[in-house]
Amino acid sequence: MADLEEKKFKIQELTAKLNAAENRLNITRNEKLNLHVAENAMVNDYLQAANKVDADRASTQAAMMDTESYLDKLRSEAANYAIRTGYYFITAPQDCYVTRILKPGIGEMVKETESVLTILPSQFPLAVAMYVLPVDLPLIRKGQDVRFIFDGWPAIVFSGWPGNSFGTFSGRVAAVDNDISENGKYRIIVAAEESAKKWPGQLRPGSGAKGIALLGNVPMWYEIWRKMNGFPPDFYAARNLDEDLKVVKAPLKSVK
Repeated sequence: MADLEEKKFKIQELTAKLNAAENRLNITRNEKLNLHVAENAMVNDYLQAANKVDADRASTQAAMMDTESYLDKLRSEAANYAIRTGYYFITAPQDCYVTRILKPGIGEMVKETESVLTILPSQFPLAVAMYVLPVDLPLIRKGQDVRFIFDGWPAIVFSGWPGNSFGTFSGRVAAVDNDISENGKYRIIVAAEESAKKWPGQLRPGSGAKGIALLGNVPMWYEIWRKMNGFPPDFYAARNLDEDLKVVKAPLKSVK
């Protein structure tokens, strides 16, 4: 009987231990389940935070793009204002002097491509624009020597003896127009001869000048005989361009 009671007591003890183990197992399972729930909650919180960060970043980028677009607009407006402000001033491409104002007064309306004033460069090479009749054009060649008498500078000219003349200045034909001008004459451009006496420094555009083109170098008896018989003058030969010429002919008028 005692053994039976002992066995029953052991059975009850083992049953209690089994229940306690089952309880601990259930508690562990619940803790595991709670950990899974907590893990899922943490993952959800992380995903929500990451999504919020991505949304904030996208919103910030959109704001940056809007700001850059607004900044570009401001830059464009500033450039337009700068250009419009620059219209109040007209600058010359080089150092010059104002010679004539075509739009005087304040508040004048100036159209595009309309002339406002005329300017003259402060430094420029001197040249003379001369006009010759078509009948005298064959006597003019590029590189030909031309003598000038400028207004305001007295001169004494000995016909046929340019070397003995006083107050004349030497030049070379630089260009001859191919088309006739409106005045019925051909224009030629004569530049200063660098190796000869320099032109007066007081010369200004528009100054008057009388040009004397030199023809061929011939003996005096031939020139007298040619005039008596009405023969045309000898053309200035290209091979004699650099020689000292002594015959002065064909006075030419220049433009002032």
